[in-house]
Amino acid sequence: MTDVERDALRLDVPAEPRGTENSKGFAIMAALVLAFGGFLLPIVGYLVGIVLVAMSRLWRPWEKLLAILLPFGVTAVIGAVSWILGVAQRPTELEGVVVNPLLPASYDLWFSTLILGILIVPACSMWLLWRLRDRTPER
Repeated sequence: MTDVERDALRLDVPAEPRGTENSKGFAIMAALVLAFGGFLLPIVGYLVGIVLVAMSRLWRPWEKLLAILLPFGVTAVIGAVSWILGVAQRPTELEGVVVNPLLPASYDLWFSTLILGILIVPACSMWLLWRLRDRTPER
C-alpha cells in the first residue's frame, strides 16, 4: 500500500464525491437564473436557466417540466386563440360589417401574452423555490 492510499484511508475520503448539481445552493441559483436570466441576456439567459434547472437533482422531473414548459404552453394557447379570433373577424371586416368592439383583436392578445410572459417565467421559478424549501440534498 502506498503512502497516498494510506493517507486516503486515514482521512476517510468518501468513495463518490458529491456533485454541485446535488446542492441546495445550485438549485437556488438555477431557479434564479431561470427567472431573471432572460432579462439579462434575452434568449441565452433563459436557455441557460432551463439547462441548470434540468441538471439539478433536488426537484422531481414533473416539477422541472412544469416550470420549463408552462410558459410555452400558455403562449401556445393564447396564440391559438389569437389566430382563431383573427380568422373569425377577417370576413366581417372585408364585407363592411362593423366588428364587435367587445371582442379583443388578435394583437390585443399578443400584448397580453408579452406581459404574461414577463410575469409567468419568474412565477414558475418562484414556485420551484417554494418546492425546494423543505428538501435536503442526497448524500
